[in-house]
Amino acid sequence: NIETTKSSDNIWTMKEKRAWPTSKYKMAIYAYHPFGAPEVAISDESQIGSPSVSYTVGNNPTTMSDFMTASATELNVSTATNNIVPLVFNHNLTAINFVVGKDMIPGTIKSITFRNIYNQGKFTIGGAWSFTNYSLSDKSYTDLAVAITGAENEAIINGTRTLMMIPQTFSAENQTLEIVFNDGQTDYTLTTTLNGSSWVAGKTVTYKMSSSAVTTLNLGTISFASGWDQIGKTTWADGDAVGLY
Repeated sequence: NIETTKSSDNIWTMKEKRAWPTSKYKMAIYAYHPFGAPEVAISDESQIGSPSVSYTVGNNPTTMSDFMTASATELNVSTATNNIVPLVFNHNLTAINFVVGKDMIPGTIKSITFRNIYNQGKFTIGGAWSFTNYSLSDKSYTDLAVAITGAENEAIINGTRTLMMIPQTFSAENQTLEIVFNDGQTDYTLTTTLNGSSWVAGKTVTYKMSSSAVTTLNLGTISFASGWDQIGKTTWADGDAVGLY
């Protein structure tokens, strides 16, 4: 678990030196990124074999890191110096973006909430995610205050606000996505189930937000029935109610 940095001459250097073993041994090297970030922690630095990294989804959508890992195993160690160790990094998270659908109205995105998902997990370098001893929970990003014009494909969350989430499969109706939207007067909560979908490592999922669940009703003139052949009403009293379809 030694911090390793890249220099201007394209050389990676470990902050703590380590000697190569003799040539009769084979070697394994594991790496992860980002180093020192609050989202990541080595589960057990003393374990034999592939190390595991505990990951917690970040709280700030503008500073979320791309969690990546690499491994090189069964390396034949020689006595030569400056041997190159190939480390190919893989993306272990799913990038989540939000854009405007074609029938959205102008307003402000106030918050985004994922309900009953895994926000913590353990990843074995060179292996897979495990959620043993981890529980489902909600993850909310509030105070977003993202103003939208309603133009199709307008970015809501992407670029500096891409949400980096743990890959998982959703199999319950109460696993949902909720967006709080304000049209300038009223807050609306747009909800959709995640059930039956998956977030895949190294992939990007883009959700399009539609106003089909938000109705802005503009009333024009109301005409009453003028004859007995129509079911009508000519006067109104306090407490009368109508149904709008």
